[in-house]
Amino acid sequence: MALTLKIIVPEKTVFEGEVTSVILPTALGEIEILEGHLPIIGILEPGTVFYKEAGATIPMAIDTGFFRLRGSELVLLTEAAIDVQVLDESSIDAAIQRAQEALEKAKTEKVVDDEELERLDKIFRFQVAQKLTKHAKR
Repeated sequence: MALTLKIIVPEKTVFEGEVTSVILPTALGEIEILEGHLPIIGILEPGTVFYKEAGATIPMAIDTGFFRLRGSELVLLTEAAIDVQVLDESSIDAAIQRAQEALEKAKTEKVVDDEELERLDKIFRFQVAQKLTKHAKR
């Protein structure tokens, strides 16, 4: 019996399928979920999710969120999830540059509040996660 993985963002389900294992970036470090794992709930950090489907390891960049494993169903609820295999390197680099510039500008302006800085920092970390995921191998 395989795991059913669902990756859900606010707008839609970006992936749903049978997988044999999933590696998650969590607040406590990377964890691997295999068939028969005990139920677990946790916090997702921006980074790379790796899942094995039909013998291939697939990387996906994700943003912050939560995960829940109950029975053989693993659900990831995240702010964003992107299959970086369809992105080109230059678009990722440009997004990182824009995010970094916005973050630096916000840090120097006195009118930006802490919540806005945190939001910009999350955007920057997610852009970097996409770049790292593009080159990730498992």
